[in-house]
Amino acid sequence: MPTRITIVGPGAIGQLFGSALVTSGCDVTFLARSARRAARLTDRGLRIQCGDAPLRTVPARATADPAALPIADLAFICTKAYDTARAIADVGPGLGPNTIVVSLQNGAGNAETIAGTVPARQVICAVTFRGATLDPDGQVTEAGEGVTVVAPFDKDMAAATRVGDCLRAAGFTTRVETSAETVVWSKLVLNAALNPVSALWELHNGDILAHPEAGPVALAALHEAETVARASGIDLSYPCAEAAFREVCRRTATNRASMWEDLQRGRRTEIDAINGVILRQAERVALDTPTHARLYSEVRARDGSPRTVRPTPTT
Repeated sequence: MPTRITIVGPGAIGQLFGSALVTSGCDVTFLARSARRAARLTDRGLRIQCGDAPLRTVPARATADPAALPIADLAFICTKAYDTARAIADVGPGLGPNTIVVSLQNGAGNAETIAGTVPARQVICAVTFRGATLDPDGQVTEAGEGVTVVAPFDKDMAAATRVGDCLRAAGFTTRVETSAETVVWSKLVLNAALNPVSALWELHNGDILAHPEAGPVALAALHEAETVARASGIDLSYPCAEAAFREVCRRTATNRASMWEDLQRGRRTEIDAINGVILRQAERVALDTPTHARLYSEVRARDGSPRTVRPTPTT
């Protein structure tokens, strides 16, 4: 029997991973927010553009009705960080006692939210350094190769190994690690410099460091975030954040950060789950992070967030 997978949040990353999992033989169902979007995905399929390769169309099955979901072996949460609680509630009817739930999301705090609903041993943190964008017509464009890293939320490696094996079989370069904190923060530090700078200056990833104003701001934010992580005793998966940042910008040079797209479309951003986390943790370890304070303030002034939102604590 093929692995049964539910993907909650058929955005750029959800569709990119879903298309590869379908192609590898998995039984994939997408849970969309509206019946209209579910019908569009089912009728048109997943349209994926990778580099110079021909546009691929992959069959898709989608629903907006949680009661119609099969019980999943793996459930990938690919929504915005602020939608995590709603996503795990929506997918509830499709979760069985042995379902592994994978947070494939930006920011910190998502796994903690998920673990409030399902057993912590079945929660996996995953981050990907592959870039992808979703255009208004529904086409996903992959904008760079990169590794995907998974780790168990509670140190139980069996579930993480199963997820890693599934992703490798679908063609993703995947590494399984033991520390979810390391996995999440290693991407958070980079994202906290890349996303808001890309959004505010409207720059593709590969153009950030060459920009006379945005480049220095990005590096200042990066170094502040790295300092906060190390002062907090958080291990990062790289010895030098700047080298890792430069490599991500190079590998995903043509990618548009999701925060840039959110600002352009007047939507709420994930600034609270990214830079808000850095600000809160900096306060805990008595560090000043003026660049993050500036970026947080400028993005919040322009996005569609509820005005009552405050920087999200991290655990």
